Amino acid sequence: TLRYVWTNKKLPIEAVIDNPYLPGVVRSLVIRSGEGHLGQWMTERRNVIDDFEIAFGQPPPDALHAIVLFTDNDETKQPVEAYYEWIQAICR
Repeated sequence: TLRYVWTNKKLPIEAVIDNPYLPGVVRSLVIRSGEGHLGQWMTERRNVIDDFEIAFGQPPPDALHAIVLFTDNDETKQPVEAYYEWIQAICR
């Protein structure tokens, strides 16, 4: 599983974080960090195949099964609020 995260910690963009509960199975790629754009609509464009290779060191072994959008603050316990608009996937 590859997750994209906007972290409140000062982690560098493109940092890969191994999930402590499922190491080697779930990894996160930092695409935003800090509070610089809070309260603004942001647009992200990612190449999931390339990002998977960055996170896991190899191409995905199978086809994409799901895209899930969620907001999570399990580890920080800080208040969190997020809004999502359109998502578009382009397959090649």
